[in-house]
Amino acid sequence: MDNGAKPEPGQDAAAEQRGKRDRAHDERTTDPTAHQEEPNDPREEKRARVYGLKLEDLQQESIVVSKGKYVRLSGRGRKDERGLVRLKPKDIDDVKRWIGVSDELGARRSCCHQNLPAEVPAVATAADLRALDANSQRALHGLADQYVHGDSRQLGRYKPLFGALLDRAVISGVFVRQDIDIHSGAVLEIDKDLKVLFARHIRIWRGGLLKLLGPTKIDCVSISGGLLNLVVALDQLPKYATVLEWEAANG
Repeated sequence: MDNGAKPEPGQDAAAEQRGKRDRAHDERTTDPTAHQEEPNDPREEKRARVYGLKLEDLQQESIVVSKGKYVRLSGRGRKDERGLVRLKPKDIDDVKRWIGVSDELGARRSCCHQNLPAEVPAVATAADLRALDANSQRALHGLADQYVHGDSRQLGRYKPLFGALLDRAVISGVFVRQDIDIHSGAVLEIDKDLKVLFARHIRIWRGGLLKLLGPTKIDCVSISGGLLNLVVALDQLPKYATVLEWEAANG
C-alpha cells in the first residue's frame, strides 16, 4: 500500500522542467565554452583591424596543448606563416596601440611621473640616432617607452624624435582567430621575441601553465584558469610550435 501523497496534476511536468534547468546550469558551470561568441562575431574583425589585419591573416584553427606537453611558440628563424605576424609600425602611435596601454591607464603608472629632460638632441634619421652618445640614446629610448606605456599626452613634443627609433622596426606576434587551450600538466611557452598573443578565449585548465618569457601583451576576449579538465584533448598546434622535452625546457 502506498501511503505517499499523490502529485497534483502538473507537478511531474514542473519537476521535469526544474531538472532540465539544473542540468543546463551544471553544464554551463563546467563547460567554459558556454556563451562563447560565434566564430563570425563582428567584433573579431574590429579587433583584428587594430593591428591592420584582416580575418584571413589570422590562424584559423585553435591552439590546443594536450595533457603533459611542453610547447613553445616562437618566431625566431621562421618564415612568414599564417598566424605568425610581423607588424611594421608607421609611427610611435602604432606601437602604443599594438603593445602599449591607454593614456588613462598610463597616467596612473609611476613611469609617467618621472622628470622629463629639458632638452633632447634633435634626430631625424636612424643615422642621427647612431651618432648620439650612449646616454642620449638611452634617454630617447626611455622617452619612447614612457610614450608607449604611459600617458602620451605628456610627451607630445617629443613625438617627432621617435621616428628614428622605428627604422626597420618589426613587432612579432601570434594571432589566433579562435581559442587557446592549455590542459592539465601542460605548458605553453611564449618566446620573448613575440610581443603580442592574440586569441578569442584562452583557457588554462587546472595544472596547466601559460609561460611568458618576455613582455608579451595578451589580447583576448576572455582568459580563465583553474578549470576542471573533463575532456580528453589532442594536440592542435601551428607549424611555428615546437614540442620540447621537459628536461630540455627546464635545463
